[in-house]
Amino acid sequence: MIFIIDGSYFGDVSDDINLLGLLQRANSRKCFIYVTDHEHPSYQDWLGGLSKARRDAWLFQIDWAIRQSATHRIFRVSLVHASQSEWDASPPRLSISDALRLIDTPFRIVLENGRYDRAFLLSMMSGISREYFEWLERSDQLIFWGAGGIGELRAVLDEQVAIKDHRRLTHWVMFDSDASSPGNRSNDAERVIASCQASGLPFHCLERRAIENYLPKGALYDWAGTRNHRTQRRPLVEALYQMSDLQRHYFHMKSGFSATPSAAEQALYAGLPQRVSSRLASGIDKKLSELFSAPGTARLREQIEREGSGEELAPSLSALMEILRVPYG
Repeated sequence: MIFIIDGSYFGDVSDDINLLGLLQRANSRKCFIYVTDHEHPSYQDWLGGLSKARRDAWLFQIDWAIRQSATHRIFRVSLVHASQSEWDASPPRLSISDALRLIDTPFRIVLENGRYDRAFLLSMMSGISREYFEWLERSDQLIFWGAGGIGELRAVLDEQVAIKDHRRLTHWVMFDSDASSPGNRSNDAERVIASCQASGLPFHCLERRAIENYLPKGALYDWAGTRNHRTQRRPLVEALYQMSDLQRHYFHMKSGFSATPSAAEQALYAGLPQRVSSRLASGIDKKLSELFSAPGTARLREQIEREGSGEELAPSLSALMEILRVPYG
């Protein structure tokens, strides 16, 4: 995130302490700062009044912002003299006190499950992005927040997130569609979408049914090939790969086919050989999501990259990175 300050802003010296607070946060790699109209007399007077050490630090941060903006998209926030910030403006227009509060608020990625959904999301990223997100997490600038299921997720959004003025700059939501067939998301997923839209929260609802439906073929065969479970698991995975891609994307990996399938589900699986549907009647395994956080995740991530499973999330993660980008490296 980059805070844009017009040169005329510096005419009010009462904000001097807060401006130095902004510099301290930029030095701590929590934000970028940039000044437009840098020849403005008010800015030049303010800059000239700084000690050499502070002036050098300020100009270093300005230069860093210029260099990073030349190669990366960075979300912009305007710093203004205002009694009330305009959080929903484009770009947001914030008072410096609200800007400092925003910088000091850890960003939250809100998930159904804080462990496996976190591991899934990191697995869907490129190696460089994954390292960056893990660095943000280690430096307490990012929190993966597990709500405890999709029903609880909606309650958390409505009761704890929607009330915050900075919500769309400090939260991003991801959840399963639980779709039994293309275009038929679950009622719970639709309610979460409605909550996100009502609050202006950025979100990503998975296109496939659940995170298990993104496991690559190699990872499933690795899981099926373990010595103690090969006889039981391998026939299940072999049957799964007799389905079409579309069928696999919406198959309930944990529990199998619905006892009362909708017309859309019946159409989706029409023509599937009886021996395949019988083999998969009870699903594959209830704990498949654990593979995203199991030992050997480096191999899993390589398999995901080869198969292209992360392509769906790429646009959402790119937009998220614009907000989360801070001085790094």
